Amino acid sequence: MNTLFAKNCEVLRKSKGWKQSEIEGFSVSTWSNYENGRSVPGFDDLIKIAKLFEMSIDDLLFTDQSKHHVKPKKITRYSTLESEKLSLVEDEGDVNEISNALQQRIQELEKRLIKLEKLVKKIAPF
Repeated sequence: MNTLFAKNCEVLRKSKGWKQSEIEGFSVSTWSNYENGRSVPGFDDLIKIAKLFEMSIDDLLFTDQSKHHVKPKKITRYSTLESEKLSLVEDEGDVNEISNALQQRIQELEKRLIKLEKLVKKIAPF
């Protein structure tokens, strides 16, 4: 079983502030089985879950979402901290470094997207 997928299901659900019963298109028992790693969805449900959380299947399966999502209660505090961090950026070199890092991440994600699109076309050509 994909334990990262199971962990991501729980993290993503909680990041939205949803109960298992509030997940559209899935029964509580099905979702519970996903979160506990007792079962994995078929391809159609995997697509549905990725759309539900507005992310790629690749990120859903292979990226630890606990590093990217916070509980709703923490969002306000996080936003405040981010604003404070941004105000500390004074040096133009820092701005350029951050910009370069963001550009590099965008390029990496674009490459992953292309690979995923090719995989989807092989598995389920439309």
